[in-house]
Amino acid sequence: MGRVKRFDDSPLGQYFEKLFDRLIRNIAKPIKERKPMLITGEKIEPIAKVCHEANRAYYLTIGDRSQLPWEGAPEWQKDSAKKGVMFHLEHLQTAVSVPPSASHDSWLAQKRAEGWKYGPTKDPEKKEHPQFLPYNELPAEQRMKDYLFGAIVKAFFDCAHDTQENRPEAKHAAGEGQD
Repeated sequence: MGRVKRFDDSPLGQYFEKLFDRLIRNIAKPIKERKPMLITGEKIEPIAKVCHEANRAYYLTIGDRSQLPWEGAPEWQKDSAKKGVMFHLEHLQTAVSVPPSASHDSWLAQKRAEGWKYGPTKDPEKKEHPQFLPYNELPAEQRMKDYLFGAIVKAFFDCAHDTQENRPEAKHAAGEGQD
């Protein structure tokens, strides 16, 4: 009896087939067998700060000076960045790539739950935000920040895993470096 195919033979179909298989394998593992999250707790905030500052720098290039530096940013904005980092890390942990649209959708759902709505300018008092729109309705320059945010979190995630896997005790446990 052969394996059930869920997608066609196109390159995209093959990609989704592999992605689906990895996801099913990871979900099927008992929690204790999954790799522990290497980036947790106090390590989230520095990543969120880097994402925030990259976003702020990007905003400056498109003429938007509304973002304050991390140290002066309001708590709701810092919390939003931290939640964004955690969203990406949770998906990276399961080896599932997160498209920028999913990142925005997660942000939008979080804002909706907090009572935010669309407004022509960002107004925390009224809980209005100009990007409170479906991803496909955002201008390209606004979609770009979701790419940047995800790429930064992925880079930190990859560095944490590279560092963990290259530690002497990790190599010893894997049977490497033994004579």
